[in-house]
Amino acid sequence: MGQADRPFVTLVYSVALALMAGYLLVIGKQILVPILFAIILCYILLESARGIGRVPGLTRSPTWLRHIFTLLAFAMVLTLLTSITTENAQALAQRVPEYEMRLNVFINDVSERLNLQEQPSWTALRNMMGTDINLGQITSRMLGVLASFGTNMFLVLLLAAFLMLESAGLSAKVTRAFETREQSDAIINIFHQINAQIGQYLAAKTAINLCLGFISWVIMALIGVDFAMFWAVVIGLLNYIPYVGSLMGVLFPTLLSVVQFGDMATTVTTAITLTLAQMLMGNIVEPRLLGRLVNLSPFVVLVSLVVWGSLWGIPGAFLAVPMTSIVTLILAGFPATRWISVLLSSEGKI
Repeated sequence: MGQADRPFVTLVYSVALALMAGYLLVIGKQILVPILFAIILCYILLESARGIGRVPGLTRSPTWLRHIFTLLAFAMVLTLLTSITTENAQALAQRVPEYEMRLNVFINDVSERLNLQEQPSWTALRNMMGTDINLGQITSRMLGVLASFGTNMFLVLLLAAFLMLESAGLSAKVTRAFETREQSDAIINIFHQINAQIGQYLAAKTAINLCLGFISWVIMALIGVDFAMFWAVVIGLLNYIPYVGSLMGVLFPTLLSVVQFGDMATTVTTAITLTLAQMLMGNIVEPRLLGRLVNLSPFVVLVSLVVWGSLWGIPGAFLAVPMTSIVTLILAGFPATRWISVLLSSEGKI
């Protein structure tokens, strides 16, 4: 093989490797997604446990005790959120016929204001769009998704608990796994960087999402939006998804306000106040708390959202930022791939 052919061969091998990796990610979704969520959750729990250790009076508390406390606390919160979302989703499914009636009244009111000769209905609009949009079926599917999500999260929590137990001896295992001290130190350094950066990011992001969910709940409760607690939980979860999540978080309760109140002024008020809450957290609070914890350019974040979302759907959208950040830190740890990490970063600094 000639010297001139080597770059071309390397490119072909790289493309083939990327295609194979993408194929394996798609077919291994059912296995890989819970494991990766467990890794992400482990980062959140470990950073929360370290945060508890920095609280005055708890600095000398045993590490194992803090780990158990964070696990139990998360299990309690997960149980509470699962109960809230399931109960509210079931109540929402029961009220779907009432919402469809109110939606017809709202459509008729709008048509009267526009002086339309023939007043349309929800059924007529569905037929005109050529789609069979059934609110009852959509709600039933949502219930199934929530039930599956709750079950999978308890599996993720179990996996995360074992990962926390394994984390203490990880450095010793890496040292024994490699022949030279330089190799093991390089790998351990990468692990430390990932633990510090991703752990702090996820812990801060979780705190921000909890605050956003609480603020959104207060806003919707004051306006009188049905199932305010349920939508607050949804908003907090969707905010893990960059860009798209905040938009969807405002869209869902705003659409509900249309069929609930049938009043454009209330709908606009709901949309504006929820958007202001999103802007407050996203443009003021997040930059101050997160800072340079996620050193990714906005374009890379958007591309990662598209790629991981295409591979794994909604779970991929949740994992897009932390997974891409982990990949970037791994690439930065080796001289041969450091240039890729620099290109993916926000300011070209690693």
